[in-house]
Amino acid sequence: MNSDKEKTYDLIVVGGGTSGAAAAISAARCGIKTLLIEKNSYLGGAMTSQLVMPMMNNISFRKEDYKSSILAEILSTLYSSGDGVVYKDGNPGWFNPEKMKFVLESFAIKSGVKILYDTVVVDVVKEGDIISGIKTFYKGITSEYRAKYFVDATGDATLAAMSGVKFENGLDGKNQFMSLRFEMGGVDIKLLANWMIEQKIDDDVSNVFCKNEREIYLSIGFSYGEKKSPYPAINKLIDKAIEDGIINEDDVNYIQFFSIPGKSGMLSFNAPRINSPLNPLSSEDTTKALIKGRAAIVRLEKFFRNYIPGFKESFVSSVAHELGIRDSRRICSEYILTKNDIESGKFFDKNIFESDYPVDIHQKDKTISTERKQFGAPYECCLNRYAKNLFVIGRCIGADFYAQGALRIQPNCFAMGEHIVNYIKNLLRNATL
Repeated sequence: MNSDKEKTYDLIVVGGGTSGAAAAISAARCGIKTLLIEKNSYLGGAMTSQLVMPMMNNISFRKEDYKSSILAEILSTLYSSGDGVVYKDGNPGWFNPEKMKFVLESFAIKSGVKILYDTVVVDVVKEGDIISGIKTFYKGITSEYRAKYFVDATGDATLAAMSGVKFENGLDGKNQFMSLRFEMGGVDIKLLANWMIEQKIDDDVSNVFCKNEREIYLSIGFSYGEKKSPYPAINKLIDKAIEDGIINEDDVNYIQFFSIPGKSGMLSFNAPRINSPLNPLSSEDTTKALIKGRAAIVRLEKFFRNYIPGFKESFVSSVAHELGIRDSRRICSEYILTKNDIESGKFFDKNIFESDYPVDIHQKDKTISTERKQFGAPYECCLNRYAKNLFVIGRCIGADFYAQGALRIQPNCFAMGEHIVNYIKNLLRNATL
């Protein structure tokens, strides 16, 4: 049986995804006694459980001053094992999701992080506006852990909601569309790449990258039904497949796929997108999305195998363990980042991250701002007045619906996790509680 001392920490991070793993690693490296609680049996969150790759290109990849040092170390480790690559557009965020699990865990353990897997937080112990502890659940057993400070990196602000932090969800009762990503193996990448080049499916969005004679990477993105489709060859094949009853228009409303470093003959699909405004905080709605997504994957497998060159011997090799959820709770923080802040290129005295990713909204009428502008987000987006020793990081920080569509990408979340530790480190040093 663990003693109370063994269950007491300087910092407890709930959620071992992109921002949470970065926060825990950064904190432990600073000598902060850190516990990381993760509901899955591995770290990585969207990168691993949702198969979200590659990372979106961002200023943090292009300018030294904006980089997350931990992210740079992680990517360097993946490059050295052949499980990461810098794409031809300069994006270094192409990675193997399965190997990312190993790298993140190794970094956490070597840094001195204490990890609890397969564990969920079910309650908080609060004294006024200060959290003194949390209660966890594992296989019928409830345990309590205490800390001076807590970080909510759940993506859904779950710990914050339990702690009484007010929040907003969606816009006018509607959230961004969810996706259920999957991977396909057995693809003849060379044949597919040659076909893409022959059909002129090679532009700023969809293209082929021959790193060398053995390594061919490719990227493709399209939406069926666009008024001026850049890829008539694909539309023609989709028309035939719909006519044959293999797929429906919803299945191909939004399609992206990418080569996976370290996984020869495999592609990662950012599809199917569940084209209905379901609530990510409703288990009924997310169950509907999972069922609908898996049914679409069955149809998409048949379509690619029978209609697109290079897929004849292909098969679905993996389906994401979790839905790709683009937005849910956004906390009512001390500062709310706005769409105007982003589009005006606003910076603050102390930014927890800096970015140039545009507003990216997945709804019926998908909206992406036409111009990239560098912007910052202040630490106050992670702070709240309801639980003063709780810090929220990741896609659920304080922002309006549109600003959240720009801040939610992985490089930004890595930076939030790494930099919130500087704030906590100063608090511990000054013993403010």
